[in-house]
Amino acid sequence: MSEEKTRVEFDAPKSLVERIDTVAEVLDIPRTRLLIDALENKLDELATEETVRRRLTRPPPYPNSRTISQAMIPSTTARLLRSR
Repeated sequence: MSEEKTRVEFDAPKSLVERIDTVAEVLDIPRTRLLIDALENKLDELATEETVRRRLTRPPPYPNSRTISQAMIPSTTARLLRSR
């Protein structure tokens, strides 16, 4: 079963979009797949950095707030953080 998807829209510099499109074309994958893979890889990389790990796993600063890991990190990365 596929995970529920959410549309995300943002403005990016034209030169960056052109680079993304070139790489996606060379790899013969959709732009969206390339962006998702790049974001997942970067989040996994950040999750291994001690400073980021500490900020992701510390308690929320005030009641009823969510930590970054609860709000923004994919569940696989959150599991990775919990296992360390």
